[in-house]
Amino acid sequence: MTPRPRTVVLGGTGYIGAELVAALGADAGRTGEEVVAVGRRAPDRPDPQGRTTTVRCDLSRPGSTTRVVQGADTVVHLVAHTDPTSSWRGSDGATEVRVLREVLSAAAHADAPPRVLLASTLVPSPPSPEPSGHERTKRALEDLLAEAVTDGRVRGAALRLGTVFGLGAGGPGRGLVATLVGRALAGEPLTVWRGAEVTRTLVHVRDVAAAFARAARLADGADGAVWSVPGADELPVPRVAEIVAEEVGAATGRPVPVELVSPPPWAVAADFRDVRADGAPFRRATGWQPRTTLRAGVRDLIAHARAAA
Repeated sequence: MTPRPRTVVLGGTGYIGAELVAALGADAGRTGEEVVAVGRRAPDRPDPQGRTTTVRCDLSRPGSTTRVVQGADTVVHLVAHTDPTSSWRGSDGATEVRVLREVLSAAAHADAPPRVLLASTLVPSPPSPEPSGHERTKRALEDLLAEAVTDGRVRGAALRLGTVFGLGAGGPGRGLVATLVGRALAGEPLTVWRGAEVTRTLVHVRDVAAAFARAARLADGADGAVWSVPGADELPVPRVAEIVAEEVGAATGRPVPVELVSPPPWAVAADFRDVRADGAPFRRATGWQPRTTLRAGVRDLIAHARAAA
């Protein structure tokens, strides 16, 4: 009997990973694949139909990755070892890099080169002369993957994501948009840093999951690609805050002020540069399209927060 194709999602119980596992699981009956989510915690919403499997594993422990990726046809690297006290900063880049090294090491013993998909990040324009630790980590990951593809150890591609937001299977997330919605619902003014009135491309977590699902099912020929994956909206940060303020105001009947403030001392150079992207190459290769706008995603976040209150 031919074994079922096996897709392993590292970080599969996290914000993006849970949504991707749900998307892959929904198609598992048609594709016949085995979908395995790997993470430190049990999923918030276990799959009632048993189409996916969760393996609890602390990937921050050296050597832990090798066991869980053995026999995988596709590995999706979504590991982000973050500081739980931070809204969206504090990634431990050493953990992310070590996990990928262990994936690539395991691939050397596979019967056939597995496909490895990597979550990377869009870079500011122009590139910062002093890139953040997050940017340096993602570029190191891209370089490792590119070397392994060139050597024939794996097939694979990197997806550079914009600002990910929205309600998904992994919850509302902790990024920029979720933080703004939380503050507005708490009756706080929304603050925008002076000098950081820059443009961001925003991509809903459901669209991100769909992008990885499309990339995972591509035929040969896209190996070594580095794709930009922008969302449905590309907006200045003040406009993002205004949309959140408008939607929270409409939902609560309370006006939400948007204020310019001095940036905090921990701001980095990338916070003051635009992040734009050309998603046409990825769309041509996969047929993927972003579907959820910022405004629609904000409404979902508001409804979720109010229902949970």
